[in-house]
Amino acid sequence: MTAVFPQTSPAISLVPAGSSSTSAFRL
Repeated sequence: MTAVFPQTSPAISLVPAGSSSTSAFRL
């Protein structure tokens, strides 16, 4: 998923790839 959104890549790396990924969309 990080490849799809390189801009949010750092944010996703901090949080586990799961329900938390939805939080990245809000950011």
